Amino acid sequence: VTGGTANFLGSYSIPAVLNLTGGTLGASNGVFNVSGAMTWTGGAIQGNSPINVLGSLTMSGGGTKVLEGGPLVNLGTANWSGGLLEIYSPLVFSNAPSGTFNITSGLTLDGVSGSSALFANAGQLNVNPGSGNTATMALAFNNSGSVSNQSGTFTLEGGASSGGFGIAAGATLNLPSGTYNFLAGSSVGGAGNFSV
Repeated sequence: VTGGTANFLGSYSIPAVLNLTGGTLGASNGVFNVSGAMTWTGGAIQGNSPINVLGSLTMSGGGTKVLEGGPLVNLGTANWSGGLLEIYSPLVFSNAPSGTFNITSGLTLDGVSGSSALFANAGQLNVNPGSGNTATMALAFNNSGSVSNQSGTFTLEGGASSGGFGIAAGATLNLPSGTYNFLAGSSVGGAGNFSV
């Protein structure tokens, strides 16, 4: 999808490569499964269908990526290396228990139009923006899985964790504003910095 709109009404499965580069992908009234590779460099996702990415998800390039439908669920391996990611309230980007989500640059995931947009991590989240760079969750971030803060700064602005955070030497987990709740059973460890 490069500039137009593709609407899928009902349940669909896409076995081939799906490229969303600037248009709108609409999915409503069913379940939308992507079993091949999905590449998202720009454009928007709309509709009320859960979108399950079963293979790989690559989010790259400088274009803004807008989630106005879903939830969007990563069940494979997702790599985010470029562009602002906006999630409209009350939608959810979910990294499932089977999912691995890699952040490899100084990027921002932004909640838009209200305070109930959410990134939910139940799998493995690797934060590796590089020394001197910051990856920011400017929305609620709930963690029931594992977060590995491998380099740079990982900034959170709200949410809760029942899972684990590991902070590598030289890396920083930063809570500059808002409230983040560490629930019973959660943990924060490693040789890095924890800044409030």
